[in-house]
Amino acid sequence: MSSRWSASFSYFATKNHQLINNVVTTPNQNAFNLDQTWTWGSTLSAIYRLPKEIQLAAFMQAKSGTKGERTYVFRNIPNSSTITMRLGERGSLNNPNFKTVNIKLNRRFKIYHGGVDITFDAFNIFNANTATGITKASGTTFGYETGLLAPRVAQLGFRYSF
Repeated sequence: MSSRWSASFSYFATKNHQLINNVVTTPNQNAFNLDQTWTWGSTLSAIYRLPKEIQLAAFMQAKSGTKGERTYVFRNIPNSSTITMRLGERGSLNNPNFKTVNIKLNRRFKIYHGGVDITFDAFNIFNANTATGITKASGTTFGYETGLLAPRVAQLGFRYSF
């Protein structure tokens, strides 16, 4: 920690070029079988020492949404029951990118033979409700959100160390 603060930033990007189905068991899996998408993510963490030995920490994270494609489920096919087929390239239908910010306040009190930490944590402080899952199968539920980023949550903690 320098001059009461410290920060760290990281970023990654990955270019995919791989088969979605490595072992093709039916000719239907050959359609749009190549994933050529980009994924990325970044994090920023910082800590600042406030007066009276209180520490404020922040953690910010951003990531690309899950890549996908529209599919269709063919039902009641003789000798197969159902077949799911991709209707487009991987990455043609993606979950939204998500961003979240968490903070932490911490104060340590020294006591005989140890110490007590009192902490306050707040997660997803801007209460982002980004979809983490979306139905990509054609039909009446196409585009429905099946999962959301966890809501804003706060916690108060005590820790004794000796």
